Amino acid sequence: MVGWNESRESSRAVFDALPLLQKAKLTRLVTVDVPTGGNLPAAGIAETLDRHGVKTEITDVASDGMSVGETLLRAANDHGADLIVLGAYGHSRFSEMVFGGATRHILRNLDRPVLMSH
Repeated sequence: MVGWNESRESSRAVFDALPLLQKAKLTRLVTVDVPTGGNLPAAGIAETLDRHGVKTEITDVASDGMSVGETLLRAANDHGADLIVLGAYGHSRFSEMVFGGATRHILRNLDRPVLMSH
């Protein structure tokens, strides 16, 4: 599973994980709280991964008031993901330290292998 938010860090994580993703039966690209009626933010990376032989499926999940980190872990559990791939520290480290964030939450609640890139 890839936690996708169109950031430089997400892109780097996907390409760092490419050899693993190529061996997966399915890679789920998970976005959180994408507004309806807009473009699918993961469509571009899905096309790119397809060119590299990675079978993908895009899933947008609603946070339902949870943090992005909690939402990603819930999605990983719901879909039986064996690995979570995501970009780390999309905000300044100070901001992450003060306000928390997906990176911090995932690291504190690891329950499966995670590949993070910054």
